[in-house]
Amino acid sequence: MSLYVLIGVAAAAVLFFAIRAGQKKPKIVYSDDGIPEGMEEDYKAALAPGEDGIPLMYDLTTCRHCVHMHEFLDRHGIRHHQIYVDKFQNGARSAVLAEMKKHNPRGSFPTLVVPGGKTVVGYREAQIREALNITD
Repeated sequence: MSLYVLIGVAAAAVLFFAIRAGQKKPKIVYSDDGIPEGMEEDYKAALAPGEDGIPLMYDLTTCRHCVHMHEFLDRHGIRHHQIYVDKFQNGARSAVLAEMKKHNPRGSFPTLVVPGGKTVVGYREAQIREALNITD
């Protein structure tokens, strides 16, 4: 590798980290119960999964299996609530997890709750298809 390439790569890295260091993450505002501002409707849906006739997926922001399930549902045009449990704090997170564990006692992710009481734990395409009557 030539010296010019190495210098260019180093300069790009320095610039990248300098820009990134200047960016501040937006501060999340939580209610006293631990509900992030703007997520009140998600919280209500998480405590009553499927009652509005829409499937609900309990999810984590770091879960790759959750990403696959979400993509599958989107690809098939399935409208659903996506509840990122790890975005809630304190009592709100405890309440969401308690409701999720009624449908999945292990508390693993993703957990899809379909109106009518069916639950699919993990990214299991055949079970998701069956629970949602997807035939394609």
